[in-house]
Formats: sequence, structure tokens, C-alpha cells
Amino acid sequence: MDTFPSDEVDDVDHMRPLSLGGEDRESNVQVLCHGCHQLKTEADAGVSGLTDGGVQTTYLGESPDKPVYRTRIDFYCGLALFGGKAAARLTNVLAG
Repeated sequence: MDTFPSDEVDDVDHMRPLSLGGEDRESNVQVLCHGCHQLKTEADAGVSGLTDGGVQTTYLGESPDKPVYRTRIDFYCGLALFGGKAAARLTNVLAG
């Protein structure tokens, strides 16, 4: 049943988004009303990092078993949540 019945033109939705390897073919598309498509797209939008939080590098020295130098790079950024399900997808996020 359509959540947002209307007279609007329906949208073609890729069930597996193209950006995640979905194909632009009939087996990967469905027709949704505009409102339903917008809700699904918002839920898929997820989480985005906001830059300009700074970068810190720490020299860790040479590796004892390989001829390489090791450097730790920490990126500091904020998060923007797009859609109500975005926060539920977060894992391994450390507050600091």
C-alpha cells in the first residue's frame, strides 16, 4: 500500500543504488511514488563527515621487521546525519 497516495508522477528507484554497485537494469528498479522515494532516499543518505576539524600526525618510528617508517594520522571532524536511520548505522565511533 502506498504511504503517500497522490496524483504526482511516480519515480523510478534503484533498489541497490548505483553508487553501491547496483546496475541500471530492470531487475534493479522499482516504481515508487515521489513521497515514498524521497523517504527511502533520505534513509539511504546516511552519515557524512564534516571536514575542517583538523589533522594531527604522530611519528611512530621505523617498523622493526620492515624497512618502512610509520606515521599515525588522526582526522578530526564532525558528523552530519541525514535521515532517521543514519545514527543506527554508526559503529566504532569514539568521542574524544
